[in-house]
Amino acid sequence: MQEQVAKQGEAILALQRSHEKLAASITALGYRYGIYTEDVFRDAIKYLIEDLLKAYEVRRWTYYDNEGVVFGYPSVIDVDVLIRDNEHILIEYKASIDRGDIAELAREGILYERVNKVKPKLLIVGPVVRKRALELAKALNIEVRATEVME
Repeated sequence: MQEQVAKQGEAILALQRSHEKLAASITALGYRYGIYTEDVFRDAIKYLIEDLLKAYEVRRWTYYDNEGVVFGYPSVIDVDVLIRDNEHILIEYKASIDRGDIAELAREGILYERVNKVKPKLLIVGPVVRKRALELAKALNIEVRATEVME
């Protein structure tokens, strides 16, 4: 009986390790998908808006937030900006949009206005948005472009 219990214990440990490896692989895949999705959106926007339509200038705004406005501690902030005359639109691309993404963009908008003395419009783009994120975006006057709303 003790031998059987020991074998089952080993099998459970092996299954647990396998589960941890699978979870890590899924996380890594999601991370890579998100990064690639953002890069594709960014390149497409630049091509369509700046190169093809010549409607806006597309810039990458990189700023060292030494006061910690966006994340609560000093960090580098990167966000895309569409600029035409005095209109500035901060735009973020996400593989999936959650409330944290909305809150982060709102704080980026506050920092951008503080630094550049221009109140930007805020836009977030992604294939999927969570319902609670959409509600927060409406409350914060952030435009959301997504094809699917999830619970």
